[in-house]
Amino acid sequence: MVPQTRSSETCSRRAQGPRRKWAIGFGLLLLAGCGQAKVIDETYGRQRGTAGKASVSGTAVFAGMFEAAGHRVVTASRLSPKLEPMDVIVWAPDDFRPPSEEVFTYLDNWLDAAPERTLIYIGRDFDAASTYWEEILPTAPPDQVLEITSRLAMRQSDYDTAREMIPTEFDGPWFSLGRDGPPRQVFTLRGPLSAEIDASQSRIELRGRFCLPRSPDEDNLQTGSLGLAEAEPLLESEAGLLVGRVCRPNWDGSQVMVIANGSFLLNLPLVNHQHRKLAGRLIGLCGRAGQRVVFLESGPGGVRISDRELEVHHVVRAFTQWPINCILMHLTMLGIVYCIFAFPIFGRPRELASDSPSDFGKHIDALGGLLKRTGDRAYAQARLTHYQQPVRRDLGTTLLKPPEPDPTVSSQEARQTTDSKATEEPSAGEPT
Repeated sequence: MVPQTRSSETCSRRAQGPRRKWAIGFGLLLLAGCGQAKVIDETYGRQRGTAGKASVSGTAVFAGMFEAAGHRVVTASRLSPKLEPMDVIVWAPDDFRPPSEEVFTYLDNWLDAAPERTLIYIGRDFDAASTYWEEILPTAPPDQVLEITSRLAMRQSDYDTAREMIPTEFDGPWFSLGRDGPPRQVFTLRGPLSAEIDASQSRIELRGRFCLPRSPDEDNLQTGSLGLAEAEPLLESEAGLLVGRVCRPNWDGSQVMVIANGSFLLNLPLVNHQHRKLAGRLIGLCGRAGQRVVFLESGPGGVRISDRELEVHHVVRAFTQWPINCILMHLTMLGIVYCIFAFPIFGRPRELASDSPSDFGKHIDALGGLLKRTGDRAYAQARLTHYQQPVRRDLGTTLLKPPEPDPTVSSQEARQTTDSKATEEPSAGEPT
């Protein structure tokens, strides 16, 4: 008998959020604009980032329900020592093939390392994107029906092709599965998790075959490569098994909850209130509040296994610590804006014209700079007047004004000085 904890009911009420009408309206908003349907995010099994929150196949909503129940949620992308202190692992692999024997062994050791640990394994055999197009099709505008129908057909075709990776028969230590089988809609529910769940208001579906480990003596026990396993169905329907629990005596209270698919645990399915109630009860089976939960993300090809944790430089680690990460992020953005402002490049770079060494204007500028450095205005003016004397007869005037008379010298003495200089220094071109 599964205990009905108050935390699971509270989690379900807190995570009710939007209803199906909201989801349909949001979908129509995605389709609106410029007369063309926009492609939705179909990233599978991600919890963090924009992909996890915006994708119809993400797990961000399920992670939010864990946080609402008082658990601490982190994310990992591989099996490493980072998972050692964790109490719960939630794994929704984006891979139609079952886990490898190495992964089974690693997780079995993780469950055996500490008491009362929980592993939630969510099978891949479900496509939330197809469900999304099916739900918005009846209420779509007439000019969008053809586009939505086309996208639904393409998505279903891609999904059927990807399902070919599921083996025809697979007998693992925690579950058995097979690819062959028609799509089946769930109309009735039974088992410890089915209390107060209205199956007629849910939309859970199954494809293929999914069941707990087989036993030759029709008992719920199996001896496999990982030892003796005890299996218990938690949620079943006329279509087949939905949720099962596997335990071993050496696990000391740890458990594996295997789920046929994510038809009631991914982002889009959790819009349904009955699905949220089921998800809340699954969370209640994980134990007390305040546990450390990790969402394991993996793509096609399986999850990687690492014997050591990735070393992170202390500078990079600072970006993960509050409130330093917030301050550094703002400073980084401010630095980027400053660089854009201080070092602009407009258009294509071009090579500037080089200076000509035969430019006589450069000589004039240099001479003017030397005269300025003397600091003697009268001397500079006298030198310029002396330079202009050879061209006075040709131009009939001087290019510069004569030097201002010194007030301490009388006009008669100034005229005598000028006449004597003219007599002593004849201009060029005149006979001496």
